[in-house]
Amino acid sequence: MHQLWGEDDDPGFFTRSAVAALLTRSGRLDDAVTQLLRSHDFSGVARLYEQAGRNEEAATAWRRSADSGNKYALDDAVRLLEREGRTDRARQLRRYGWNQDGTLAEPWACPDASAPVDGDELLPA
Repeated sequence: MHQLWGEDDDPGFFTRSAVAALLTRSGRLDDAVTQLLRSHDFSGVARLYEQAGRNEEAATAWRRSADSGNKYALDDAVRLLEREGRTDRARQLRRYGWNQDGTLAEPWACPDASAPVDGDELLPA
């Protein structure tokens, strides 16, 4: 697991993961998600949602996984968008990331570093 909270911090982590696997096999996805959320395993939640074809919920779980410290979650979210054929959105996410509210960040431009700021004159080179 790549999140900040995991097996080292939570002795019940593996037990809840095993229970979630059993619940998933018996068709109780929502109960499995509940078990994984108790361990803060947002990556596991995202994978379950992807397997079930619940891609919007998977995308939200990947963002939550990123918020909790998983440095690979953005790549997984990009992969999900690419698999759905949403390559423009995938490219946008890879390049600009998420906004704080979880939406995809819009393209932004970097100001020209050689331009004066607030009317200040540039120093001679």
